[in-house]
Amino acid sequence: MGAPHQQADIGPLCDPVAPRQLQNFLLVHRLVEAFWNLLDNPPSSVGLIELKREPTRSALVYQYDVLEDRSAQSKADVRVVLKVAIALASHFGEELCETAIQSNELVELFSEGWWANRISVLAALRYAVEAQAPKTADRMKSQRAFRDVDDWQSLWRKFSELGDPPKPETPPPAKPKFSLLGHTMTEDEFLREASSGSDGLIAKTVADAVVLDLDPAGLRDRSRSQVGPLIHTKSKRKRRGGGPKAPKGESELKILGVIGERYVYQQFRVILPDFDAHNWKSRSREQFGYSTGDDSLGYDFEYRDSDGILSGRDDSPMCRIEVKATTGDGANAFDMSTNEWDVAYECHNNDEAEVYIVVRVASVAQQPTIADVLVDPVDLRQQGVLDYSSRNLLVVVGQVMPTEEGS
Repeated sequence: MGAPHQQADIGPLCDPVAPRQLQNFLLVHRLVEAFWNLLDNPPSSVGLIELKREPTRSALVYQYDVLEDRSAQSKADVRVVLKVAIALASHFGEELCETAIQSNELVELFSEGWWANRISVLAALRYAVEAQAPKTADRMKSQRAFRDVDDWQSLWRKFSELGDPPKPETPPPAKPKFSLLGHTMTEDEFLREASSGSDGLIAKTVADAVVLDLDPAGLRDRSRSQVGPLIHTKSKRKRRGGGPKAPKGESELKILGVIGERYVYQQFRVILPDFDAHNWKSRSREQFGYSTGDDSLGYDFEYRDSDGILSGRDDSPMCRIEVKATTGDGANAFDMSTNEWDVAYECHNNDEAEVYIVVRVASVAQQPTIADVLVDPVDLRQQGVLDYSSRNLLVVVGQVMPTEEGS
């Protein structure tokens, strides 16, 4: 066992310029020298090692596994066993240096390169762990930890003293990105841009879509077709905003609603006298740095229409304005909440000059534009050109009829 052997200075093991034959010779020399060292310094339980099947199993790995797979498997098994060994060593008051073990001559030899072998590396790993932490090695050998390697959680559970395997730290899932106004951004990025107010990217992009000479009368005073009878069934639709029913997440719907309201705010500032941030009542205003809003009102803006520009009325009504934004063209049905319809109904029946107005914003994610202005939806329902199918409400509006010039 202790036969003397002569060491030779053979230089770098795998000189890239050395011929293949020389590289193989150097590898064999290193392997033989490592085994001589093992014989000179045997592990305490070397007499218990059963070697009958180990050479056969190792030979099969060399015979059937390609080099890349052998290296990957060897390094993976070393990581699994070391993760559990380090935790177990702490339990026994011992210390294991992961770097020192991985750089151990035999472990390194069987971990990567031509001699990589998942069977042999575990035997070498056992020897390296025993040299640093003998109690840990003995406990691991009792559970065949250097032979039956699966995943680290399975190996961890073999040792009751370690308790349950720790939960791996996983990065949070990537946040979805939306295509908004020619830009791709997450909800957080959108809100950060919106919080910059009129100097932010969102406000500036929306401002570019404002129509300076927009006349609400052209959208308001239009002939509409009658709406046929609708089936009044219970609906599960409770979300704000309108448009096609293509599935959208709550984050995207919220963003589209905020953009729609910002667009109406900037458009109305241009065409309505004395319209400013004080007229904006919903919580969407908060995203742009304004004070706290209220989403329970049943509308987004209120405005005293002294000149009748928006409502077309001459009694200076207080307009309760609800914005319905969609990525479509604004011609489809849209949702109204029960609260919103109740406010519209109250405005319709109020003796004071009040009117509920629904402003529909189309193409809100690309190039927002006001597609329709519905003044007093309760009255429009009585006219038969608007109806809803359920409460919460899916509102249907009759098609706009062509004018004589366009017929």
